[in-house]
Amino acid sequence: MLSAARSDSHFAVKKEWFFRRLLSADPRQRASTMDQLREEAMAMEPSVLEAHLPSMWRLAREAPLADIRTGCRALLADIATERGLTFTPKCAPANGAEPTDEDSDVSSFFQKSEVIGIVKNDDEDLQAIFTRCFLQGGRVSHLTRMLAWHKPYLQLFRSSITSIMLNDGPLPLEWRNYIALMAAAEYRCHYVSMIHQHYFLVNGGDPSWLDGLDFVPAKLARLHSLNALLAHQPWLITSDDIADLLASDSDGSSWSISELVHAIIVMCMYHSMCSITLGLGVVDEEDLAVLSSTSNPDTYIGAINRRSSIGKMSECGSELGASPGYDVARMELEEELLRQRLAKDAEFTQSDDEDAPEGDATSTEKDDDDEDIDEEEEEEVPFEVAALPPSGRLRGLSSTAHLKGELWRYCSETFVEYVDFDVRSREYNVLHTEDFSWDEHCFSLVSRYFPGQGGHILEDLFKLTLKMTYHSYGAHATATKSNQDVEGMDTTPFRHAIWYYVHRIYGICHDDYDYKNVNIFLNRPTKQFVKKVACTPWRVTAKDIEHFNHTLTASEKCHVTLLTAEARKQAGLMYGLRAVMQHFL
Repeated sequence: MLSAARSDSHFAVKKEWFFRRLLSADPRQRASTMDQLREEAMAMEPSVLEAHLPSMWRLAREAPLADIRTGCRALLADIATERGLTFTPKCAPANGAEPTDEDSDVSSFFQKSEVIGIVKNDDEDLQAIFTRCFLQGGRVSHLTRMLAWHKPYLQLFRSSITSIMLNDGPLPLEWRNYIALMAAAEYRCHYVSMIHQHYFLVNGGDPSWLDGLDFVPAKLARLHSLNALLAHQPWLITSDDIADLLASDSDGSSWSISELVHAIIVMCMYHSMCSITLGLGVVDEEDLAVLSSTSNPDTYIGAINRRSSIGKMSECGSELGASPGYDVARMELEEELLRQRLAKDAEFTQSDDEDAPEGDATSTEKDDDDEDIDEEEEEEVPFEVAALPPSGRLRGLSSTAHLKGELWRYCSETFVEYVDFDVRSREYNVLHTEDFSWDEHCFSLVSRYFPGQGGHILEDLFKLTLKMTYHSYGAHATATKSNQDVEGMDTTPFRHAIWYYVHRIYGICHDDYDYKNVNIFLNRPTKQFVKKVACTPWRVTAKDIEHFNHTLTASEKCHVTLLTAEARKQAGLMYGLRAVMQHFL
């Protein structure tokens, strides 16, 4: 459970704890609490009650416990009748029927019918996971629903959050949430940032910190440069960056080594989570809003309405670069060849080897596919740096400004953006896993300075993501192959190609891997999608995930995204923890 300490003065926290009283495993306790909530709701001022309606609708539609859904629907009906207040969710059916969880806009990239439901779900194990999520955090988040395609991953994913964000550790809970918020801001991920703005307040955070880095303690603000480098160019992190943070200071802004290791883990974990969220097109829950220190119902409702209008503008594509063109016929041919290769357990002909160009992370030239990817990628969508004043960076912005502008306040003053790793650079070198690896170095460092099972859970999550398979490749293969053929399909080469390609992008070379396999198993659109998810996930569009592979099912495309994000997480941890180790050498 979240900490009972909270900033009671902020309206968002009052609203959160109003509903959090329902989070009991005892049905009788929930029934009694629902009666209390009805009595209190009917006595609220109209503006206060109106601000509670979005959360009531979410619970009435998406709570995994039937009695809470029924109670909230009855309460909404009473409020409409007796108080004349209503709320129409965006997902309301056109025929006027009562909205259900199946009507929710969970992802902007996948069809509603492809997303696993909460209410009509016959999988008892998955339903138990949903219920635990709800009782712990008050919601079954849209991200959780997207990850439900892969139950083993979802279970470990939630265990990692519990271990790193909730269990005992060097950093206070509210600091962990704020660092997660900073990590989300670097990746322009509003979904994750809004979640942790709320949890930051619920865990007792100072509301004034939500106005930006200018309002946080100097110790926390000093973390912004490391956060920016981990997000965009982790290979530039050196022992000097670590020494600066560990240096003793009279104002108490120095970090301990255990605190810094914890912070690096949190930042890398949430950079990865943002890649998953943006790569899968996860849609914000309707009762979330970008917050500030201002505390009243009117500003809360205004933030929700403003987010809704901005979201509609973004959906029109005015802020996004045009998606690249796709040669569908060529893609389908490549996908069929890949399926045949996987079915043959990666036994390739000599012509395959001759056609595949040499690919090595230490090569001084990019392969043809990488050059084409870079040429086809649209121009970077920058932050509106020039339009922002030096302090209070959000003041004066139009309410129709793109949502990413609202996260500027949590970002580094020094703008850092992603650039390709340059193997010819004289400032940094390729990281060979023979010299430094997760297994041999990072895992032991995490286990030494971070208490509990966090290191083991991260290790298990990496291994599970890389090894997880259903012995099939695509809906077409499942529909046309016999069960024996499907069960015999080995997708290991495809999964490894994604993992090692991401590491290659970040300048990490696995000397025991044949990089020719990357070009054999990943076509150009797949490489482009993987690179976007790993490096610039805010640029991923629905067309990217639709067209990078026409064969894979929705759950398999989710697995590709998970492979990419976990490989990216491991790369960030390797660079960050290597700098920590170098500091002591």
